[in-house]
Amino acid sequence: MELELENWYDAFKSKDSKFDGRFFVGVLSTGIYCRPVCKARLPKQENTTFYQSAAAAERDGFRPCLLCRPELAPHDYLYERGSLANKAARIFDEQCSDGLNISEIANLLQCSDRHLRRLFIKEYGVTPLQYLQTRHLLLAKNLLTDTKLSILEVALASGFRSLRSFNEAFKKHYHLAPLAFRKKTKNDIETTSQITLFLDYRPPYRWDDVLAYFKKKALVDVELIKDNAYWRTVGFYKDNHEYVSGWLCVKQATKRNALTLTIDEKLLDILPLLLMRTRLVFDIDSQPDFIFAKLNSLNTIEANTFKLGTRLPGSYDAFETLVKELFKKYYSVKRVAQLLKIIVENYGVRLLENITGLNYTFPLPEKIVSLSLNELIEQGFVEEEAQLLISIATKFLSQNFDFDYAINPLEEIEKIAQVFDLTLAEAQQISLHLMCWPDIFIASQLNNNKFNLLAIENDLEKLKKEWHPFSSYAMISLINKDLNKER
Repeated sequence: MELELENWYDAFKSKDSKFDGRFFVGVLSTGIYCRPVCKARLPKQENTTFYQSAAAAERDGFRPCLLCRPELAPHDYLYERGSLANKAARIFDEQCSDGLNISEIANLLQCSDRHLRRLFIKEYGVTPLQYLQTRHLLLAKNLLTDTKLSILEVALASGFRSLRSFNEAFKKHYHLAPLAFRKKTKNDIETTSQITLFLDYRPPYRWDDVLAYFKKKALVDVELIKDNAYWRTVGFYKDNHEYVSGWLCVKQATKRNALTLTIDEKLLDILPLLLMRTRLVFDIDSQPDFIFAKLNSLNTIEANTFKLGTRLPGSYDAFETLVKELFKKYYSVKRVAQLLKIIVENYGVRLLENITGLNYTFPLPEKIVSLSLNELIEQGFVEEEAQLLISIATKFLSQNFDFDYAINPLEEIEKIAQVFDLTLAEAQQISLHLMCWPDIFIASQLNNNKFNLLAIENDLEKLKKEWHPFSSYAMISLINKDLNKER
């Protein structure tokens, strides 16, 4: 792992949050492994060993610390490389199931399973299967500590196929049965129909900017900003192709560097997916200090343009985002709102819960493709609008877009431009909201924000190189700047 430190122990001793999740520390005298920010008494240097992943520490027999809780650490996806191993790790985290086929994931990433295994060992110090097993166990530990779910529910939600396999794996790794572990953690959480988990981040986190961004784009009946939190409906297919829908809420945790994710209990079967999507949508795993150092030149052009802790907001629903952004290209703000209201109320799945302001999920593209022009026209579309909506859904399903794990994101952006007849700049703007890719440089956005002194091509190329691989953060900072003027 390429952490620019000459002395791992000094980094551990500093307790600096910028190192959180970037390495883990095994304490030989206790058999425990910790996050770099752990507040337990500092062990002697000769009693420590260092690992690039929690899985590597567990492979060597270390158990997770109950104080700093390694399962809550921000992840260490290396933006600057966007490696195959990082992409595979994201897939494991999002689809945390012991039914995952490594060969299928290798095919998705366009490499052999042997090559993926070799890269994974180099980057994380463990095989893909060892990494996946640790993810199962750490998610289970998280659920045992922070929820009142039954042991069977914990087992299934964390990716185990049976209670027996869960009990055996947990006891083997952590030397305690799941029920005994729960008693040891003194779980005193009230039993409710909701599930709330923490997502720790590296501070600072500009929460107000993120909320302002989502408020500007909020879709009526689907998204809502209230009580200083983001609420929305979601709907996804499970592994067995059963559709599940419900609601979630994300807000800033009190007295800790974390966001909380609260979900409707009906979404428990897709919990790993929602956890990973939330990490991406709210940019939990960002490295603020490193990004600020790369983009601080923005502040030499105009003071206070880029701020420490700026995040890159993403999208829970790629189809929903595409429809909203493409409609905005062709129609007025008022007409877009009218069309989206028709789509959601007539073709979305209605929630059974009585949560004011959250009533429907956004319809799936399969639903839109099944509609006729006449059906849409009867609901208030004109023919051109209906054709556009069905065309977007048809192309979304037929073109095999990869907004999440694209091997070459720039090629994917060019594909969006070609398929939807957009300029490259328009495709880049849409991708900024869709792909959670940190290195999208949009020259026109600099000019639109009156950075006219940079309109010389050579200067732009210089900035593009200087801001690599975090150009998207520069772009979102300009959007935040405009939103702050409106607040």
